Amino acid sequence: MTYKLTAIDMKVIEFVKIKLQEGKFNISKWDLKEIPLKGQVYTFQNKDDSVEFSAFVNEDHITLGYDKLNTEGFITEAMAESVQEAIENTDLDRKKLRQRVRKVKTIFEI
Repeated sequence: MTYKLTAIDMKVIEFVKIKLQEGKFNISKWDLKEIPLKGQVYTFQNKDDSVEFSAFVNEDHITLGYDKLNTEGFITEAMAESVQEAIENTDLDRKKLRQRVRKVKTIFEI
């Protein structure tokens, strides 16, 4: 099944393309990783999936952002002005994340 891009999907992709070019990134090295069902958070990654950032859509306003862990170890979203800022500020230490996940009851244990 092929996903048909919506007008907002295309708007987000064009916005991110411009931001990548402004940051002097080679756009052929980047791709869309996740597309939301209801158009809120799009995730973009480099080709080897070692770096990613997000584009958030709120009432047709698009901003760049990234994920980080808060003091309790939960993932939160933060805004960024540029792709470089989003990449540099991403804080998803997988080890910390796994430790937090081990401490929290799963949906099946509640």
